Amino acid sequence: MNSLKKRWAIVGAGRVGITLGLLATSLGIPVDATWNRSSEAARRASELVHPEHTYHASLGQVASRIVAHADVIWLTVVDAEIAAAAEALAPYLVDDQIVLHTAGSLSSQLLRDAGIPGPVGSLHPLQAITDPAQALNMLSKCAWSLEGDAPALEFARALMGAIGVTPVEIDSENKLLYHASAVTTANLLVALMDAAFAMAEQAGISRAQARQMMLPLARSCVENLERQDTADALSGPAARGDQATIDRHLEALQGLEDPQLAQIYEVLTTRALRLAAK
Repeated sequence: MNSLKKRWAIVGAGRVGITLGLLATSLGIPVDATWNRSSEAARRASELVHPEHTYHASLGQVASRIVAHADVIWLTVVDAEIAAAAEALAPYLVDDQIVLHTAGSLSSQLLRDAGIPGPVGSLHPLQAITDPAQALNMLSKCAWSLEGDAPALEFARALMGAIGVTPVEIDSENKLLYHASAVTTANLLVALMDAAFAMAEQAGISRAQARQMMLPLARSCVENLERQDTADALSGPAARGDQATIDRHLEALQGLEDPQLAQIYEVLTTRALRLAAK
């Protein structure tokens, strides 16, 4: 069957699941069923994705109906619930139904261990999804990682090809390190900027002012990284070898009530000095 003619079921139609449902709609792929834990989440999924069937009863009670007419089943529940969801669905699946999850830190082996009889895989978008409608517009612009069985890989490649993306195929055993890299890039960058804003507040600058001042600076660094590797993109006292300024920064930060601010500065400056030495 043509990959774009396969019928989907989306189990856990939250932000990621709804984004996938909107992608299906944009490509003319039929979504046969969605499932959510709550009636309110199911209502939202129904309004945005318009599946033929919407379920919100206990997954075990409706598992057979969710997968009955689906060729591809997406598990977009939270990471900790993927195995349990797969176990609930497994007895009602047949060998030619493809099951994929979208977790960045877990391999598709989790699905095989849960008893899924057919092809399994994982397809993970490197994108921070908070609003499905906005995220849909970015799916063709972000990177995707892929791993799993051959039929699942073939399906995922075809799906990605339809939006002009070549997914990066990674080894299943490397998913945790891959995901740690992604979390450091996205989530921990937000935490780092929070620390920067906190330092600015201690200097008497309002948080709103700090955001206006520091975010353009952060963007300029990201733009430099688009053109240069990290050692060449580095600037500031570490790049200049200005240890005196670094020491004064640390002394000032160590005088604050929040000890993490000095720790963050010291750890990252140590790495920056290593980059500068290159």
